[in-house]
Amino acid sequence: MIDGIFDFQYGTDTVGIIQLADLNINSKNVAHGVFYEPTPVKFFHHAMKSIQIDNEGFTFVDFGSGKGRNLLLASHYPFYEIIGVEFSRVLHETAERNIHIYQDRRQKCFRIRSICLDAEEYALPETNLITFFFNPFNEVVFVNVLNKLGSLADEGTRSFLFIAKPGVRR
Repeated sequence: MIDGIFDFQYGTDTVGIIQLADLNINSKNVAHGVFYEPTPVKFFHHAMKSIQIDNEGFTFVDFGSGKGRNLLLASHYPFYEIIGVEFSRVLHETAERNIHIYQDRRQKCFRIRSICLDAEEYALPETNLITFFFNPFNEVVFVNVLNKLGSLADEGTRSFLFIAKPGVRR
């Protein structure tokens, strides 16, 4: 497991696959969630390099942020703010610990937070956004979150980018 080196290097806990049934999640959308699996480090950096923008004017939002690895990796880019949205209390608390202990000389953003909330209930910040989805939930929730993002496009008051890795349910 090559990404285990990340945890060894930083003292974090981001690896592993965890089924939602093992997490005692209290949400109406638990049946639409997908197991926890961290984004591979190389995949994340490749996705970030593929977008050609001035990150400083954007808030990075990771839907289904799990243990927060993407939040830590996003801190290497000069975002205005980095936010993780996770509906599992256990994963959210792990993300908070990881945020607290993570230190890397490449960090450019220190406004990082994890929010324990269902993605459908999350009110998007009123900034330009980069939204990141690494197979966090199925199409039922995905459509509702996309509709929120679509309303931003209709407003025309801010910019947003959408990064997604479609997945399969296990």
